[in-house]
Amino acid sequence: MELTDLTPELYERIELAASNLRDKLLIRFLGRLGCRVSEALGVEVPDVNFTREIVIVAKTSTYYHRLVPVDRETLIMLRAFFNVGGPVSKKGKTLIFGINRHRAWQIVKECAERANLPKLENRETGLMHNISPALLREIFAPPKYQIARKKMETD
Repeated sequence: MELTDLTPELYERIELAASNLRDKLLIRFLGRLGCRVSEALGVEVPDVNFTREIVIVAKTSTYYHRLVPVDRETLIMLRAFFNVGGPVSKKGKTLIFGINRHRAWQIVKECAERANLPKLENRETGLMHNISPALLREIFAPPKYQIARKKMETD
């Protein structure tokens, strides 16, 4: 089976295939929160506001901070992760993930493989490629982004 799009159902399979809480949270930050890899990896423990149910994403491509709403289930997972000592201290910061970009890409690929998802076909080139963090980010993109993407594909 070849895929050209990743649906929310397939995203759920990827998330369920995560082998530990850190990996599941990473998949959620990429998919449900719409973070880029560098943004997710830059989130520190103090950036999570449990009361307001938001995460402050500070390391963005536009260099502006972004307030991202977080669902309660993800907040519960974050609290559990913090309680078991999941965050990592590096260079005076307490990062949620404490991994590098390469490892984050590997986690996405491994979860997709454990979920038995096939590679995706690039519509423009016909080449097959692994599911990427950027693709996870598009799944729950705002409708405005999805409409713009479809318009570009038809032009």
